[in-house]
Amino acid sequence: MAVEFDTYYNHDALEPHENHVAVHTRGWRHPNDPSHAHALGHTSNVPDLANGNLSVRIKYLPRFDPVELQKPTFVASSHVAQFFQNADHPNGGQADWSVGGLGMLYVYVNNLVHAVLVVPLHLEATLRLNHGRGWVGFTAATGTNTYQVHDILDWRFDSLRKDKEGVEPTLVDGEGAHRCSGSADCVHF
Repeated sequence: MAVEFDTYYNHDALEPHENHVAVHTRGWRHPNDPSHAHALGHTSNVPDLANGNLSVRIKYLPRFDPVELQKPTFVASSHVAQFFQNADHPNGGQADWSVGGLGMLYVYVNNLVHAVLVVPLHLEATLRLNHGRGWVGFTAATGTNTYQVHDILDWRFDSLRKDKEGVEPTLVDGEGAHRCSGSADCVHF
């Protein structure tokens, strides 16, 4: 998964013409792709990303806030639907985002109180995390024959373990959602 801060227009990636912020993922089954065909959402309602220093905040909450649906910053592209479909039929028939509740990813630029972009996301299922653990990193690039400086001047990572507030799916033929402890014992709900 990538949070993209983009100042260069790439028509072949189906990008908006303006500088923009987007969230891209193809899930754990496929490598990520910069095409906006694989963006959960994007916004051009951001300051000039190539002008001076920016303060950015990215926050993930594992529960869905329906209040966000009414705000103009909430965006869910058609690509989101793929994660609600039965993408894992050979391994049990559950769609990636069908178990454990849906969360939200918030992206803030300069104003660290009001998000510029909010997208639906089930982070653990999308990335297939190992007990909630994953990697965080940075990368930068420019288009052909262009030059920009990309510096990370300061950054901090905070992890606040929050329980998901979701409804587990119903059982079908005695099988369904399950939770495993640190041992090999698994309990089916």
